[in-house]
Amino acid sequence: MLRSVIGLLLAWVVALWIGNCAARDAAQRRVARSIGDALTADAAIAGADLALVRGRFSAHGLTVHRKGGQLRASARSLVAELAPLGWFFVDDELRGLTVTGVDLSLSGLDVLRTKASRRPVRTQAIDLRDATVEFSLTGVVPMIGRAKLTIASMHAGPTTLTTPLSWVFSCKSFDGTLTLPGGMSTRITYANGMLRAAGGFAGVTPIEMPFALPVKDAAREVEQLIDLGK
Repeated sequence: MLRSVIGLLLAWVVALWIGNCAARDAAQRRVARSIGDALTADAAIAGADLALVRGRFSAHGLTVHRKGGQLRASARSLVAELAPLGWFFVDDELRGLTVTGVDLSLSGLDVLRTKASRRPVRTQAIDLRDATVEFSLTGVVPMIGRAKLTIASMHAGPTTLTTPLSWVFSCKSFDGTLTLPGGMSTRITYANGMLRAAGGFAGVTPIEMPFALPVKDAAREVEQLIDLGK
């Protein structure tokens, strides 16, 4: 009995190894379609690698563009930790997602109001490194213009990615800089429920205070993001 189980397991691993190349191309197309559908945009991936036995999908050269220029995004690399031994085909929740070298430009937070036809990506953790988010503040603070959020690092817990900014509600730690029109920059950090701001609008003396992130309401996510910016 044990020998039969081991034999079946080895046969499964070999089958995964043989089918890995074909599955890689299919996974690359599937990920690009899922990202494009979630953002109502065109998405493409320059190259990818898949390890079904280990449980990892990695991609480089991700680009996203919505007609009219309302949304543009790119990422240098993306690594998704999957359920190992091909179990991802049964359980598609990611064990972890790391995205590096992100450049996201939005004409305003309202462009995130989309209705995806596919189920959103679910992950147990997200890490962002070397990311930039540029967006208009007109819908948040009229007459202010565009702001730039430069993220050195961000770690979030379990997240359902209904928008590119869904990680805000599950953020555990954050280190970045918010630059407002006119070049006023404020360093913002968040960890262990404490928000700290230094420089810029925070003034010379750093501000530190407890800060509880709201629980995400998928139906009101954009409104919640706007409220956080006020």
